[in-house]
Amino acid sequence: MKGSAIFQTILLGASVAAAVLGIIVFSTYRGSVKTSVGIVKIWGTINAESFNKALNVMKTADRSYDAVSYVYRDPATYQAGIIDAIASGNAPDLILVTQEDITPLANKLQVIPYASFSQGSFLASYIDEGQLFLTPNGAMALPFALDPLEMYWNRDMFATAGISAPPKYWSDLTAMVPLITKSDASGAIKQSAVPFGLWDNVDNAKELLSAIFMQAGDSIAINKNGVQVNVFGKSTSSKIGTMPAESALRFYTDFADPSKTVYSWSRSMPHSREAFISGTTALYFGFASEYSSMMSVNPNIHIGVAMLPQVQGVASVSTYGRLYALAIPRGSVNHAGALTIAESLTGTSGATAVIKNTNLLSGRRDVVIDTNASAVQQVAAQSALVARGWMDPNANATTAIFKNMVESVVSGARVPVDAVNVATNAFNRTFVEQQ
Repeated sequence: MKGSAIFQTILLGASVAAAVLGIIVFSTYRGSVKTSVGIVKIWGTINAESFNKALNVMKTADRSYDAVSYVYRDPATYQAGIIDAIASGNAPDLILVTQEDITPLANKLQVIPYASFSQGSFLASYIDEGQLFLTPNGAMALPFALDPLEMYWNRDMFATAGISAPPKYWSDLTAMVPLITKSDASGAIKQSAVPFGLWDNVDNAKELLSAIFMQAGDSIAINKNGVQVNVFGKSTSSKIGTMPAESALRFYTDFADPSKTVYSWSRSMPHSREAFISGTTALYFGFASEYSSMMSVNPNIHIGVAMLPQVQGVASVSTYGRLYALAIPRGSVNHAGALTIAESLTGTSGATAVIKNTNLLSGRRDVVIDTNASAVQQVAAQSALVARGWMDPNANATTAIFKNMVESVVSGARVPVDAVNVATNAFNRTFVEQQ
């Protein structure tokens, strides 16, 4: 507890210092200008072709942005590359970050003070998940684009099983598993209803589990006065049981237990995305951006798209969302120009360009999308509005924690409540270490 308090004090102090510097840096900024914003270098992990399509729309509308450029960077070395660039004096002016990777870079970012971009404007403009980037003194980043987690379903497999619609609630999913899952004489699964329960061969397992935990009532981490605080496994009541994290973990791992009626996934199965595309599993939980690539791999598959199932009887609806945002590193040479571009790319015109030219959704709440001609985009737009996330202190460390939690239950080494307790302690250490 003492270490956690020290950690929060350090981060809060860094936030205050950054805000003071930000007020000085942005004191002359008074909104968008039509004169040249100068050279603005942007780094990110979004496909260069897609990002540049959106950027070119802005350039065509306003030639003052001609000197703005975007460079794609390998996600595997992205954080290290940014840190090295700042240290060597060659930092870009803007960087794309997500709630999954911004925390280790927090003390290297220039907080955008509320004097330059008010909190009221931020809350009115961006989707709720964007509040993860707020501090008491300003915004760490401006939400740019969102990739929500959705449920893909094989229409033909559902029809063959006599099921007319995808599961709306998790209870619907458990009921349909025996109708679709098929095993051979030895008990080996040949056709699966849902790729749940394991880790290594379930794509997006961390994001999927995060969604289930949050739906159950466990927020994993919360933003408390600009400081990320671990709350995983600490809730004492639940929407689906006595303890949110324990109930959610038990629900998930039951699908990999041969003794359960919902047994539907084994270690011998291929990766879930591959199994879905090949037609050996009826469901796949993936991001909205994956739709076009899956269709290009197998254009003959009859795919339906639906929102992530919910907890029945709970009024709130949510899914997991990977939220991309634009942040200004402290080593930026052109701070004012960077903020102008960040506001433009995350403004209404920029949001429209993102929607039309990428496989992502806008991070804004005030942009109306005409989805009448696209059921796929309609689901994505609905999912974006209810997307939630948490600030990951160290992606590699927390991924290992999640994996250990799942595998320890599946192997029988721990019961869910013990696995959650071990994970809670590991999360505490990880949050404290990320100073």
